[in-house]
Amino acid sequence: MKKIAIVLSLALFPFTAHAQVQISDEVIQNAANDLKPAFCANDLKQATQIVEGCYAKVDEDREHENINQCVVEDIFLMSIFVIKEKQYLDKAQTDPYADLEFIKMKNYVGRITKYPSLMTNITGFSGMKQVGEMVGGKVAKILLYENCLNLNKLK
Repeated sequence: MKKIAIVLSLALFPFTAHAQVQISDEVIQNAANDLKPAFCANDLKQATQIVEGCYAKVDEDREHENINQCVVEDIFLMSIFVIKEKQYLDKAQTDPYADLEFIKMKNYVGRITKYPSLMTNITGFSGMKQVGEMVGGKVAKILLYENCLNLNKLK
């Protein structure tokens, strides 16, 4: 229950002008729809593959049309990994994802800054954090509404 409260707090985080990011509800909804099968199956590995696949499609598209959707998916997925890491630490368990290259910070920053996207004009960690909380909260809200986000079962 405590973990759900964390996710809900992300969903209810006040959307401030400090982040100065405009992202359409359609992009958020598409990201949630893309991630839904993995989160309904409580499968972080599948979610990681979905995000990797999203970036692969963007790399093939010269216009990089769906880069914002990939970034939204990535931001949400990384926020989930942070929550799961804390769960493992709180229970004195080994984090099974600690060695996963995809979630290392340098790789994450490289992915979300590769092409112009919603993150292009964000500077500093606090700006990135605000965008992450806003975007992650919106995706979490959709997945919670669909009964597809259970942090205790998520593996």
